[in-house]
Amino acid sequence: MRNIFKRKPKKIIPRQYSFVVFDRTTVPLEMYEKYYKETFQNSFNTSDKLFIFLGEVPNARSHCILADLVTGTVEGIYHTYNFREATEDEC
Repeated sequence: MRNIFKRKPKKIIPRQYSFVVFDRTTVPLEMYEKYYKETFQNSFNTSDKLFIFLGEVPNARSHCILADLVTGTVEGIYHTYNFREATEDEC
């Protein structure tokens, strides 16, 4: 019998307490307009907003909690795979 379920590529979860940036390329436009636009309004370039990745929510898989370094607010619940670890140049 043929396996009808295709495996999805494994998403990379950032390390806990690492600096992360929003990766705009992973979000479809409709989803960005509905969920992300208000928070990331001026950050179409990924390096505009820097967060600390506090971790994945145990009760909501693939969702994470972030701390905004500029405002000091805690942001959530966003999809974990929409963020990537920041490079040294972005920090």
